[in-house]
Amino acid sequence: NQIKKQKDELNYEKQMLEKEKLIMSNNSSENDLISLNIGGELKIMVSRSTLCLYEHTKFCWLFNGRNNDKLIYDKDNNIFIDLPPQLFMILINHLRTQKFVGK
Repeated sequence: NQIKKQKDELNYEKQMLEKEKLIMSNNSSENDLISLNIGGELKIMVSRSTLCLYEHTKFCWLFNGRNNDKLIYDKDNNIFIDLPPQLFMILINHLRTQKFVGK
């Protein structure tokens, strides 16, 4: 009985992972361009692969495509980031540089 219960739990988890994988494949790709509105002062486009360069960070968690409902959007459907553009661009430029040189 215990083995059957564990098998059923594993099968359920596998189904949930497959479902999430399907959702992700339909909604996002690492080549997606993401439009950002930084502090209401600057609009930029950044690839999802740049934003998710470091996988296990909150930054990647925000932009991996699974948490779009937790983001704030402006009237033009850009993701709104409530930070000063000068500070945020330091991070973006760092990620772009690391991606370019091969992290």
